[in-house]
Amino acid sequence: KTPVEFENEVKDQLDGAFNGLETDIAYDIDHVYTETYYSKTYKSDLEQLVKLYIDQYKDAISSSDMEASTKKNLLDKANAMKFSSLYPTEEEYKDLCVSDDLKNADEGGRFLDTFLAIRKNHQHLTRKTINHNVKDMTWWAPTKNLLGGVKPWDMNGFHDYYFNQVYLCHPILANSFFDNPDNSKEIDIMNIGYMAGTIGHEIGHAFDDVGCRFNSKGNIENLWSSRDKAIYKSKVDKLANIYDTTFAGCDYNKNIAYYQKGYDVVNETMADLGGFEIGIGIIKKKYPDDDESLKKYYSYYVQQWLSTEDDHMDDYRLEWRFDDPHPIYKNRTNPIISMTDDFYRIYNIKESDAMYIAPEDRVKLWE
Repeated sequence: KTPVEFENEVKDQLDGAFNGLETDIAYDIDHVYTETYYSKTYKSDLEQLVKLYIDQYKDAISSSDMEASTKKNLLDKANAMKFSSLYPTEEEYKDLCVSDDLKNADEGGRFLDTFLAIRKNHQHLTRKTINHNVKDMTWWAPTKNLLGGVKPWDMNGFHDYYFNQVYLCHPILANSFFDNPDNSKEIDIMNIGYMAGTIGHEIGHAFDDVGCRFNSKGNIENLWSSRDKAIYKSKVDKLANIYDTTFAGCDYNKNIAYYQKGYDVVNETMADLGGFEIGIGIIKKKYPDDDESLKKYYSYYVQQWLSTEDDHMDDYRLEWRFDDPHPIYKNRTNPIISMTDDFYRIYNIKESDAMYIAPEDRVKLWE
């Protein structure tokens, strides 16, 4: 072989050995970082907040004016909902640890040997998952070939209609869930506000325009009475119509204004609205008759979507924005909070204000 051919062959072998390593190793880094720099209550606090959100959804369903058959079906689904492990248990983490006797440079170890050993370990983990049922796997397990390429640093969470399961991905989630070892009220409200767009949002997908068609076991089934189905459809239509008239950006060169496509983003907006409304319920229970806490909740929810992105839309950004089922960042906040009656009361919003939505046009899912 020529030197070039030999070099290319070695490069291909190394590419194969390193393939996926840059993502798999993030599990180990995340675990070490969290164990070192976060308090011992961090994981349990996160799990407790998940419980608060799902319990508040159940309360909202129970206290709604839906018919008894619909309530039962939705409560069955909420009660059966599974949450992937928010963080590996100690036993699970043992499977993540590299068992080889790795050596550092001073001990005569080589960079390549270290990474190949880690890669071998993760291949072992992948083989271990082959005989497992996907719905029973915890979130840290290798997902490259099991969940369509989703990895826990690609997003902060996602909902699976077919398994009635919510996956919460800690490496990204850790950016917006804050350690609170001293039980600070401020941090507590901050976490509730930030997680409305993650925990509350992902649970909300179980009841969006697609999720509402799946039962507690992930099978397609009608969960709604005829009356409730008609009411529900009117809410979906109303929300889609609102977003059809929600400004998304301009092409200043062509003097064209663009708006969201309501039905294209309706599932994400339903999850946004549901999660936000449920968060309001949690705040009111923890801090009753406390408008200052409620105001902070609104503020923290909005902060997670702050962006420096402007309204200009060239051809590339136009294609990207309208291929995405999520609205643009500011439209994940302004229309959502404008649906809730508390917004008008605590901020003294009047009909002449830009974010005003008439009471009869506001969509209420769980409020």
